[in-house]
Amino acid sequence: MTQSNTKAALITGGGTGVGRATTLQLVKRGYDVAINYSRSQDDADQTAAAARELGAKAITLACNVADDSAVRQMVSRCQQEFGRLDVVVNNAPVEAKLSELYRKPGRIGYQVRTTLKSSAPAGAFKELIYLKTNDPSMPLVGLLV
Repeated sequence: MTQSNTKAALITGGGTGVGRATTLQLVKRGYDVAINYSRSQDDADQTAAAARELGAKAITLACNVADDSAVRQMVSRCQQEFGRLDVVVNNAPVEAKLSELYRKPGRIGYQVRTTLKSSAPAGAFKELIYLKTNDPSMPLVGLLV
């Protein structure tokens, strides 16, 4: 792992829609980017290619943001790839069909909890603090939710 002078951002759901637009704006502002996806690998790969064309280092990471352990591993991977992680943008919702929510008891609560209190910011923040504690030279700039 080498420390980079280029700021790095992790964007959950960064391959499509608002996440893609956010990813490309961060690249235009000089960031390297980690693009998280759950099911949209092709879109994430295309967004990463667009970011690379603009001169950024870009990686794609498959991760279910509802899984705290997986989010922590994703943040660690960003640290390994970039040597730092300055910004986390929590853009990935957990999606389900409305009919599925009503058929399964407790599913609506799960949907709301996961979307509004996603593990992505909590897990990412915990992992960033852990990494910062073990490597005081690691910059810790911000967490966007």
